[in-house]
Amino acid sequence: MRPHGVVASAAGLVPFGHLGWGYRARAQFLTRAAEYLLDGRRLNQWVDYVGAGSRDQLRAELAAMPTIADLLDSGGIGVTPVTEFYTFRPGSDVVDPERAVAQRVEAVGKALADGYSGLRAIVDCTAVAHTPAQRDAFACFEFLIDQQMAVLPVSALCAYDTSRLREGAGELMCLHPYVGQHAPGFRLYAAPGSSFALTGEIDAASEPTFAAALHRTWPLTGDDTLVIDARELSFISHRQLDILDRCARSDNRIVVLRTDQPVPARLFSVLDFTNVRLEVPTDDPGDRVSKLGRGSAGLAQVEQHTPAKPAIEQVKGVLMYGFGWSAQEAFDALVTLSQDTNTKLRDVAAQLLSQLTGPASQQSRRGIHEAITTVRDRLRGDQTPVDGARGDSGGRQP
Repeated sequence: MRPHGVVASAAGLVPFGHLGWGYRARAQFLTRAAEYLLDGRRLNQWVDYVGAGSRDQLRAELAAMPTIADLLDSGGIGVTPVTEFYTFRPGSDVVDPERAVAQRVEAVGKALADGYSGLRAIVDCTAVAHTPAQRDAFACFEFLIDQQMAVLPVSALCAYDTSRLREGAGELMCLHPYVGQHAPGFRLYAAPGSSFALTGEIDAASEPTFAAALHRTWPLTGDDTLVIDARELSFISHRQLDILDRCARSDNRIVVLRTDQPVPARLFSVLDFTNVRLEVPTDDPGDRVSKLGRGSAGLAQVEQHTPAKPAIEQVKGVLMYGFGWSAQEAFDALVTLSQDTNTKLRDVAAQLLSQLTGPASQQSRRGIHEAITTVRDRLRGDQTPVDGARGDSGGRQP
C-alpha cells in the first residue's frame, strides 16, 4: 500500500508524498511551503512554486521566507502563475483535467532530462477551485495526477484556503494520500493494483464529501469491476456502502471492497448489496481467509483472528443481547445516538463501553438503558431520558 496518513507538517514526505493541506491564514501555507520546498531541494528535485499572482510576486513571496531566500539563486526552483501551470478549457477558468495531467507528466520528463531526481510542486490551488464547475474538473485532475504520482518521481503540496472555499476545500483535500489534521476523516487516492484506495473513517459528517468525491471520480475508474483497496478504512456505515451500491447499479458495474476490517465485515454479514461485495485481501501472508461471503461463517473467521473487537462491535453485541435486537438494529441505535449528540460514532461507542462493565451476558436491560441515558446526557447536557437511544427513529424500544 502507498504511504499515507494525517500529518502535522509538510516536512519529511520523502522522496515523494502527495499532500492536501487546508489553511486559513497565509502564513500557515507559507510555513508548509518552505518545509516541502527544502525537502525537495535536498533530494535534488526540481521544485515549482505556483500561485495566483505574477512571477515577480511569487518570487518575492519566496524571498521573504528566511530559510528559502538563500536558495533562490542556486537553481532548481521555478515560479509559475497558476494560470500558466495548468491547461484550461477554452475560454474558461476551469482546468482541463486530461490535458493538464499530460502537461505535468511532460514536465516530469523535462526535470529528469535536466539532471534532477524528480519534480515536486507547491501549489495554492484556491484560484482553480472556487466554483462547483471548477471543483468538478479539478477533482478529476487530482485523481488522475495522483495515479501518475503513484508511479512517477513527482509529487505536490496542494493547498486550499478553507476560509474562502469552506466545504469545497475538503472535497479536494480528501483526494490525497496525505492530508493535514483538519481535513476530512477519509482519503480516496490511487492504489496500484486497485481502482483506488479508501483509508480513514467515513462517518455521517463526511458522507456529503464522500459522495461528491465518488461521483466525480467514478467515471475515471474505467473497468466493469471496480476494486477498492479498503484495508485501512477503519469505519464505513451502511449508508455509504449504499451510495457505492447505487453508483454501481446505475452503471451496471461490480464493486469489490477489499478489506479485513471488522466493521465492514459486520455490515456485509447482515445486509445485502446487489453490486458491492466484500473480499478479504490475500496478499498478506498473515491473512487466513481468501474471500468473505455474506454469511456468518465468513464473519466468524475474520473475528477469530481479530485480537480485540473495536468498541463499536462490543457495544453492538451488548445491545443485541440485552434488547434482542438484530445487528442492524443495534447499529442503527448507535448511529441515532451519534447523530443526536453530534459525536463521532466511535466516541459514542467508547463512552458506552466505559459505562458498561462485564460481558454482554451480565448486562440487564435496565443497566443498558441507564448507560445509554447517562452517555447521552453527558454528550448533550440534556437531562431528558432517552428511549433506548432510539428517539423517533422507529426502532425497537428496550
